[in-house]
Amino acid sequence: MSAETLDGATRLTLRPLSITPHGDGDGTGGSNRGAAGTGPEPGEIPGEIMVGDAARGEFVVLPAVAGPVIAALAAGRSLDEAAADVLASTGVEVDVADFAAALIDLGFVARVGDRETAAGAPRGEGTGGRWGAAAVRVFGPAFARALWPVYALVGAVDVAAVAGDRALRPAGGQLYFLPDPLAGLALLTLTQMCVAAGHESAHWIAARRAGVPSRIGVGRRGYLLVLQTDLSALRAVPRRARFAPLCAGLAFDSCVLAVNLALRQGARDGWWHLPPTLLGFLAGQAAMQVLAMALQLLIFLRSDLYGALVLGFDCVDLSRVARLTLRARLGRYGRLGPDERAVLARADRRDLRVARWYSWLLGIGAVLAAFCFAGIVVPGIWRVCGWVRTALADHPVASTAFWEPVGCAVILLLPSLLPWVLALRERRARSA
Repeated sequence: MSAETLDGATRLTLRPLSITPHGDGDGTGGSNRGAAGTGPEPGEIPGEIMVGDAARGEFVVLPAVAGPVIAALAAGRSLDEAAADVLASTGVEVDVADFAAALIDLGFVARVGDRETAAGAPRGEGTGGRWGAAAVRVFGPAFARALWPVYALVGAVDVAAVAGDRALRPAGGQLYFLPDPLAGLALLTLTQMCVAAGHESAHWIAARRAGVPSRIGVGRRGYLLVLQTDLSALRAVPRRARFAPLCAGLAFDSCVLAVNLALRQGARDGWWHLPPTLLGFLAGQAAMQVLAMALQLLIFLRSDLYGALVLGFDCVDLSRVARLTLRARLGRYGRLGPDERAVLARADRRDLRVARWYSWLLGIGAVLAAFCFAGIVVPGIWRVCGWVRTALADHPVASTAFWEPVGCAVILLLPSLLPWVLALRERRARSA
């Protein structure tokens, strides 16, 4: 909506918005220009603020003078009244109609007068409804501040046990604990999917306990299929309150690994008896668990550590800015389109500052990911296909022994194929 369609008597109904300080506190701010692209000009009131709609996960950086304007509009003042109030209280003259149009374009306005906008339409707010509230009541106390030293101790014990005891140390051969490698790998894959769901649920519950909405979805990290929890709404809370939601997944993983290691160590020490097959399964699950936890430390994969980096530095669009920065450093700036150049020109200064070194990690990560794909993923897929081909050749189509390897192959190959489907869908969405 353009400013020309709004008159001075127009009143807006804003969505619930959070406003937090942004920048270094020295008047330099954090971005080169207001993220809305229009509205009040910075300069008269130093500093910047981050304005966000936590329910929709949308956050932008605006000049500090936007705060009084938003407050006036939220109080039900018309555009002319809001401009007069801001001028009287700050001495700054603001084109409120232009700023209001920008808020509408950002999706921060629920109603313009009596007309509902697309952002005001009912939608799921990431609270989980009745079941989500029950989950937070039951499991939320597990992420109380007093328990985090316990989780840190559990993680340290995990590292010490895995590094110091050869019998507990993960190895590739532990994945083949059944005579049928397809069945063993499929069982471990299904188990790890359940653990991944628990990992993301821990993020979600901790975020809801912190009072912000969140959603769990399916996505990809390069060619890796992942479950992912949208924690962008944590920008609406103080940094101290972001710690638990960001680290909840690794805390859950550490506890799962600790139980696994304790069961195996107890069986070794004779405290209880576990069948050899179960011990083999636990060893294989521990190997996959250690790998999954290690991947969370690779920030170029936009892992949990990446989330801590982004929210810790209050970055706005670090991933995109870092990719464009890397292309510019590699001498490909001339291939950037006008829109991409504009992104770099108006990028938040914090994004640019972190991108100076993070962009190099992206480049190194891309090379490492390519080597892993060629040396691990492709040979692994080829091996699975070979096992399936052998199994199908030895059994008639009508037998269970024929369809069992087919089902196992689907479980094993689906996580490798779905990321390419998601990538194609993303490409079509960008070109639409």
